[in-house]
Amino acid sequence: INAEYMGHSECLFFFGSSFISLLRTYPLSMSCGGLGAVKEANDEVRAIVAKAKAQIEAKAGKSLASLELVSFKSQVVSGVNYFVKLAAGDEHIHARIYSGFDGGVDVAAVQTGKSASDEIEYFEA
Repeated sequence: INAEYMGHSECLFFFGSSFISLLRTYPLSMSCGGLGAVKEANDEVRAIVAKAKAQIEAKAGKSLASLELVSFKSQVVSGVNYFVKLAAGDEHIHARIYSGFDGGVDVAAVQTGKSASDEIEYFEA
């Protein structure tokens, strides 16, 4: 359930017989569960990418000397899915990184062979 409260987006999740409310300071244009607009790289998401670098390399099947965040989209779930566009030398990579509210990160999927002009879109694997 999506709700608005004092200019913030609130997600209500139903677990068993009770609701759990997650009040986040995400723009109202991003609904819970929906994929938000493209955003420019920022320090918060750069830190998430840095934590996930080894997992990104494992899913890509190769070592990446450089990995620079270009832009991203996010999706509020029971944490946040970040769909990131990364510059890795001459190619671009898209990665789906889950960041839990506990600060842990998990790379769900990586798409290699992307170009700088490829749009970030929702993907499973």
